[in-house]
Amino acid sequence: MTYIDVLNKTECFTQDDAFRDASMCIFVIMAHGRDDSKIFTANGKPIEIEEIIDLFDDRKCPNLKGKPKWLIFQV
Repeated sequence: MTYIDVLNKTECFTQDDAFRDASMCIFVIMAHGRDDSKIFTANGKPIEIEEIIDLFDDRKCPNLKGKPKWLIFQV
């Protein structure tokens, strides 16, 4: 996926209304990356892992507020 695709799909995932009834969330990204906390995208623009983590904060992801979130990055 491209840079925009990854961010858009992740944001859609975090906004899913199904999380209102969930007790936790596990999110896994498998991609190529580097040791400096970046993920490579199909169009060559790297994403900082912190950008993805930020989409899961309580303000941007209210349906998971106060619930455990496991974010796994296999890069």
